[in-house]
Amino acid sequence: MLRYVVKGFDIAYPHDVRKGPDSKEDNKVKGAAITDADAKAWANPKHPTNPSLQLLDSYPVLPDLDAVQERSLAFIVMRFNSNPSGMTDKYDPCLDVAMLKPININEERHEDRMAAYEADLNLTQPAPEYDYELYMPENRQYVHGMKRKFDVKDPDNDDPSLYSHDEADGSKSFRYNKIRTYETYQQAGDAENHYADTVALALHDPELDVGASRLKKGAYFYPIMQRTNIRQKRKVAGHQGEEEETADIMGITVRDPLESELRGRQLAKSVVDPTVPVPEDLEGLEGGDGPA
Repeated sequence: MLRYVVKGFDIAYPHDVRKGPDSKEDNKVKGAAITDADAKAWANPKHPTNPSLQLLDSYPVLPDLDAVQERSLAFIVMRFNSNPSGMTDKYDPCLDVAMLKPININEERHEDRMAAYEADLNLTQPAPEYDYELYMPENRQYVHGMKRKFDVKDPDNDDPSLYSHDEADGSKSFRYNKIRTYETYQQAGDAENHYADTVALALHDPELDVGASRLKKGAYFYPIMQRTNIRQKRKVAGHQGEEEETADIMGITVRDPLESELRGRQLAKSVVDPTVPVPEDLEGLEGGDGPA
């Protein structure tokens, strides 16, 4: 079975075909023989159910290593059950830079789901469920500056004038207002393996991209650690539970990653791409025993 799996990669990447025998030292296995029918099928792919379709283009599936974060972090898909913005006639650009702050972990719910997981390890390991505070820029005119701060192609993204407000200590920030509180009512994902449940896929072709591109042509995949549906939280009559105190206004600043964060990213990259060296100093890093 393994030889036929390797054969699939040999067909796609003929320059990487192993010429020698199997090797126990580095766990290398020679793929099964490639037939003429295999080569023709790869050169002239057919749709499995509609052979009349014609292939227009193809993209190699690749990881975007520059987007890999620390091993405990990944992308999250959040779905609101209703429009979170007061703008109803068109799309609100503030949503592009909105922030969701997790609060009030649902410990009872998480304990129940963890008990079910430990009883049946065929299930995916659940992630904790939270309430969320939604924050958005207090003025839509600040959105452009916020996006420029995160644009690595912008040569002036460190310009302090991009910020919208001056703080009392002399620093600058973007001013965000709290909109409302949301609660999780449905969630899925794999807390242990961020690539196991869902991935995002983005097609990229430098020939079609305006301006310089850091990526070569490919279908780039991104880990989705959880998919969460949230709805506006309503106060429950007679509820006396403790809730975290939250701010009505937040000042947001953007900084470069710390050295420990950069080492954490490198550790995560080494899991996706074995050619990336594992950081020598793993102290203080999540998953410090090295890649699994």
